[in-house]
Amino acid sequence: MQDRMVVRDGCIRRLREGRGHPTLVKIIGSIGKCGTTTVLEQFAAELVASGVPEDDVVLIRLDEPENSGILTREDLAVLVSERLSGSEHGVLIIDGIQRIPEWDRFALSVCTKGTWDLYVCGTGGHMVASGIRSSVTVRSVEIWLPPLSFHEYYTLHGDLGTPDEVLGLYMRYGGMPVVDPSMGGRRCDIILRGLVSSIMMADIAGRQMTPNATTAMKVAYHLFSEIGSPVNMMSVSKGTGISQNTVEKYIVSLVDNGVFRYARRYDLRDGRTPKTNGRFYAEDLGQCRTVLSRDVPAQPAAENLAFMELCRRGCDVVIGNDGEEDLGLLAAGDGARTLYAVVDGDGSGMEAWAERAGNAAGGIPLAILATRRGGPASVGRAKVLNLTDWLLDDGCDPRVVDAPAEWHEL
Repeated sequence: MQDRMVVRDGCIRRLREGRGHPTLVKIIGSIGKCGTTTVLEQFAAELVASGVPEDDVVLIRLDEPENSGILTREDLAVLVSERLSGSEHGVLIIDGIQRIPEWDRFALSVCTKGTWDLYVCGTGGHMVASGIRSSVTVRSVEIWLPPLSFHEYYTLHGDLGTPDEVLGLYMRYGGMPVVDPSMGGRRCDIILRGLVSSIMMADIAGRQMTPNATTAMKVAYHLFSEIGSPVNMMSVSKGTGISQNTVEKYIVSLVDNGVFRYARRYDLRDGRTPKTNGRFYAEDLGQCRTVLSRDVPAQPAAENLAFMELCRRGCDVVIGNDGEEDLGLLAAGDGARTLYAVVDGDGSGMEAWAERAGNAAGGIPLAILATRRGGPASVGRAKVLNLTDWLLDDGCDPRVVDAPAEWHEL
């Protein structure tokens, strides 16, 4: 087990932004084994450090042995009442809420009182799955906690090499906190296989009427192999030999559980968003490589990193298209838009892209994320940024601290 951990400033910031709205349920979701519990503990510690009385910050972990008897929302209500100890307001954080049937009714009862800021968390996408989300949609806000960003990863593992070298490890093993590259490739691969097996068996196949982990893996394999390429339900069905109806159900589950994110196409000429031929991106490249049993090619891997980073930065990301060709990642955030192209190799073709994208994008700023250093600072009206440097320049301030003796690493 690691003796250090990274304080995830970006994730804590998102949790902090939910404070002060006690009538809203803050629903926290993540891909399984993503270090969510550690983030919640860091958030609780930060609240106390910022001046919130310790008695007014209550963190309940339902997977702790002493809480094994909490099986119903009535049991949970009794436990919460005991832990609140008469406090009239504060922050209540419940981890593992998905194990409680009708947890949403409990959550709404807390929010109706309007005195406690309530955060509920469940891994494996349980908190953001559409069937659960719809029951609290009127009074809820969703907060997604992704795997480690590259900035967080480099802060934790920067002693293993230069930023570019550590980026290579990040692209190979992914950002799951429990996968420590200093343990060596064999150990990392064993852990990743266990994570993939758990997610496919429990979180994906387990949610189907007729669970089938083999089917889930086939669909996931096809999507992982097509990262950075246009995909539709028909092409997945044809590629896997699985009916289109079944494919659609498993893709919905894979997206709900955070294994993939979907980017729809956007026509830069007329603003239309066609319903087909969008792109799927992996939440974690380490799991992608594990399912494929091979390294992800450099170009789609780099594009995947850029897409995920833009999502982390709060952008709505679509695939910009000029009617004939996909041109890159169109990111909208803070009232502005930028069209990004990710370029691997010697950068050949940047001039042609800048000209074509400039004609299609109108006044939208253009940026090229280059994996290699030493190229031009700009091409046409597109600025050129090094991918590694851009990933590190995310406006967050992660830091490494000693892990406590009883650190909930997973």
